[in-house]
Amino acid sequence: VVYTQFHEGIDIQPVRYDKQRAPLDPVTAPADGRVVHVSTVSGNSNYGRYAVVEHILQGAPYYTLYAHLAAITVSRGDAVSQGDVIGRIGYSGNGITKARSHVHYEFCLMMNRHASGWFRKHFPGQPDTHGIFNGMNLAGLDPAGLTLAVRADPATTVTDFIRRQTPLFRLVLNDTPRFDLVGLYPWLAADADAPRPAAWAVTFSDQFVPMRAEGRPARVAAPTVEWLGPATPALLHQSRKLVSGTPEKPTLTRSGLRWADLLTPPD
Repeated sequence: VVYTQFHEGIDIQPVRYDKQRAPLDPVTAPADGRVVHVSTVSGNSNYGRYAVVEHILQGAPYYTLYAHLAAITVSRGDAVSQGDVIGRIGYSGNGITKARSHVHYEFCLMMNRHASGWFRKHFPGQPDTHGIFNGMNLAGLDPAGLTLAVRADPATTVTDFIRRQTPLFRLVLNDTPRFDLVGLYPWLAADADAPRPAAWAVTFSDQFVPMRAEGRPARVAAPTVEWLGPATPALLHQSRKLVSGTPEKPTLTRSGLRWADLLTPPD
């Protein structure tokens, strides 16, 4: 039996080892940016030791994440240029053995700059170790696909790549002062400078990344999946178990309702 589930990012294995078969390969930045988060304590996350770099592209922030590192050679606030070393491939984090050494690499959009209130609400008593750079607040698109698209056509932007993805579902939820997606990524809305609507309809791709946002004049009773496209593989796995049902009757799971709350978090 083969189980298929959503996996944000890609895993890149080492090509160089020492005599004890520990990996030696450095991890380097794919583009200029600034280090915004460094987690040096392996046990603080399933990611093990990981770092996050912010890149401003076409005026919007995007984030690359490097997980399971053996060592991190940058600090928060450091400016990095394309090709600069960030750390070394390793096997830190839960369930990662030396034989499975790799770097888990993600290219992400941020869901909300106010995610700490959401974390306190849904994970009371747990330390908010990673703040807004918690993996739950970063939506990872296909980095290999993006790299190949840019190599094929260097004029391709991140926005172009996202807009070419296959839509999977549309989420409708009420506007709040802390709905942040359009502020972070104005290209999502046809008129990002228009007055705030009563609600938003946000279309997500089959990579679970927001593709566009449309204002709605009427509020909704609760976050709702308004439209659902075909899912391959099974929807629960492709949507990280956040959306279930059928195209005729889609629904958010309990985890999905918690995730939708991340888009409009409390103070």
